[in-house]
Amino acid sequence: EFGDKIIPEAVKRLHDDRWFVRRNMLYILQDTDTREVRESIRPFCNDENRKVSVAALKCLLKQRDHYAIEMMREHLTSESKDKFEQAINLSSSFRLTEVVEDLISLLKIQERSGDDIITKIPVVKALGDIADPRALDVLRELLSSKSIFHRKMLDQLKREVYKTLPKYPHELVNDLVEAGTEFAKELFKEESAHVRKGESG
Repeated sequence: EFGDKIIPEAVKRLHDDRWFVRRNMLYILQDTDTREVRESIRPFCNDENRKVSVAALKCLLKQRDHYAIEMMREHLTSESKDKFEQAINLSSSFRLTEVVEDLISLLKIQERSGDDIITKIPVVKALGDIADPRALDVLRELLSSKSIFHRKMLDQLKREVYKTLPKYPHELVNDLVEAGTEFAKELFKEESAHVRKGESG
């Protein structure tokens, strides 16, 4: 209710020793115009408490702050599962077109195992939420890919691609949407046949 008038007091309390106070101040700042105090917020993106760091990132991403965008890029290639998942979720929530190329690069990495394929599913979901047409070329590549040893995982990935297509401009994905209908029918036939075989066995 105080609007931007609350900013100086909230920033002052960011240095409180209690993590929940820092988090709450960042929650308050998310609803204000923080462009003038971004320098004060940035250090908390690396706070030892994850809830505080996420709140700081959200605060800055709302303003499309370049520091927070660069952190997202770093986290997308991090060995830390938590940082990777955090970056994927925030990229999706804020529809960060700035990291589309980074997400595309993740989809172009050659898979060495079924787990590598499954890891690409949340990336596809994030790109679908952003719905930037730049992603369509790599999605087409995924849909045309084949695997002898990891077909089930690859089918899961393709299924996710088809699910996200309606979020893109219709005129650019119409052919893929139609192909997705046929893909779903084929999967249904295979799954039904597998169930019948199991029942007869």
